[in-house]
Amino acid sequence: MILILAAWTQEGIQQQAWSYLLQARQGDAAAADKAVELLEEATAATPNDTALWNLLGRSYFLRLSTQSRAAVGIDEIAATVKAAANAFTRALSQNPNDAGALSGHGMALTLQGAFQQTQTTLAQGIAEMNRAIELDPSATHPRLTRGFTMVNMPVSVRNTPAVIDDLSHLLQAAARSNQRAVDSLHIMLGDIYFESGQTDQARRHYDAAKTEGSTQQDEAKARLAALEKGSVPSADIARFRGGLGTNCTMCHAK
Repeated sequence: MILILAAWTQEGIQQQAWSYLLQARQGDAAAADKAVELLEEATAATPNDTALWNLLGRSYFLRLSTQSRAAVGIDEIAATVKAAANAFTRALSQNPNDAGALSGHGMALTLQGAFQQTQTTLAQGIAEMNRAIELDPSATHPRLTRGFTMVNMPVSVRNTPAVIDDLSHLLQAAARSNQRAVDSLHIMLGDIYFESGQTDQARRHYDAAKTEGSTQQDEAKARLAALEKGSVPSADIARFRGGLGTNCTMCHAK
């Protein structure tokens, strides 16, 4: 795909990029690569545009999601994470207090630290995601980034209260407009509470996702049945979390 960027407005480039990102989130693997290609060309032509660098960073993360499902090699995944970190670094060079760029950069560092088992990199990434929320506590995207990154960390590393805070914030934000998000977030919160030994709270969230018309009714019923037997299988929790990248939970929020 060769684009004549001079014929595109900034708004047009961003709209096309978002179109590709939404397609990628719905499972179109090729759309993530189209977004990356478009935005790599756009940032090369307009290197001081913070919004384009932020979108490029997000596009790399969507590519990462498709790579993970395709089970590509660790070197390829690491290269994508590094490219995302570099894109967010460029955005931060224009505005060090850009909460969206800081949370994205923090996510990239957290992933790098986990891959490389480097505690200093991991700690820096978590600190950046935390600071992004301090800069803009009402914004959805930094909450989404930290919550969905940290929920996949081992319990020994995870800041459980922060994850609960983030997912609860997202739940409230979705309450009026995205029932599918609400149902999925109830399952996620129930799982987090179960993993931290708070079974009454876990049951409360599973019950909330079991109501008539819930998009996660079967999942919630299975969780409650497992809870009655004494334990929710870790494989079921991992499967649900692994499917959220294309499950539209809160990902369509800009």
